[in-house]
Amino acid sequence: MNEMTSGNLESDQSFTTRFQQIFEQSISLIVYFTEIFLKELETSYPDWYDRLIEAMNQREEHVLAFYEDRAAPIPSRALHRHAGIDP
Repeated sequence: MNEMTSGNLESDQSFTTRFQQIFEQSISLIVYFTEIFLKELETSYPDWYDRLIEAMNQREEHVLAFYEDRAAPIPSRALHRHAGIDP
């Protein structure tokens, strides 16, 4: 889980590689951390459940920061060319 939360989001890997890693991690979280598992963890090991939720929240913050850093407005000329409109 440490790899998923701290990950390599701050490294100088390409956007494509980092995007793929985030995507794969997201799929793994969905597959392995089912609702049943989370409910049982919360009931049986509340401290571990809290730690997992905190780690997942931190990961989400890192993922959001990654996408926000990459969100750049597309120049209007590029939009017009893509739509086939002469500016």
